[in-house]
Amino acid sequence: MTDRELLEAAARAAGMSVVGEWGSSFGPFSGLCIRQDDCPSGFRWNPLTDDGDRYLLLKALKMGIDFDAQAVIYTLDGSTCEESFRDDGDDARAVLRAAAEIGRAMK
Repeated sequence: MTDRELLEAAARAAGMSVVGEWGSSFGPFSGLCIRQDDCPSGFRWNPLTDDGDRYLLLKALKMGIDFDAQAVIYTLDGSTCEESFRDDGDDARAVLRAAAEIGRAMK
């Protein structure tokens, strides 16, 4: 999946409404434009590059990170699942992959 597809599936899992791409008219793709009740005009969202977005995604989906085991832990269809990552900062992508799995299961 592309980064955009992963982001869209993760946003769906977190109950966010995707309006479009952020950056398409301002330069290269830098995230999605998300609309929520508290910000109807939309805001940039990219948990791959923004620690705050990543934390809120973890919190919204009740996921955890075990840095010793190098895994994101989440629940899908009643089962505990893990998305592994390496020690080189790959945890952001693991969080996004786990959230996208939850989003894909919601279809």
